[in-house]
Amino acid sequence: MENQLTQSSVKKFFDDARKSSDCEQRFVADLEIATRVDFNELPDNVRQAYNFYKKNVEYADFGNVSVYSIPIENIPVYVVTAVTDGDDGYLEIYSQADEEIACGKNDCTVIYWSDRATTRADLG
Repeated sequence: MENQLTQSSVKKFFDDARKSSDCEQRFVADLEIATRVDFNELPDNVRQAYNFYKKNVEYADFGNVSVYSIPIENIPVYVVTAVTDGDDGYLEIYSQADEEIACGKNDCTVIYWSDRATTRADLG
């Protein structure tokens, strides 16, 4: 039987990564296991998340957006990250099957986990 990630194990992974980094919002990019993903290879929900942050952060000229593949418990997940020029960062995490696992806003100390709609509304 294939291992299944739980939302709590994924959140714990990223919470621990956030705690072990200094106050750089790019903590996902600094993970040695993070691999950039080609936009053309993204599933629909991941592509839609990327496009949302591209429009509302990067094209708005106050930050940038990236997509990574990161193995958690040997299971790869997609992570869409947006980093603003201020103190905010945003994460949307999806399974390889394109299912939302977790979303949140982060600052220098903590990730505030919520759902996708709340996370995106917080950006506005």
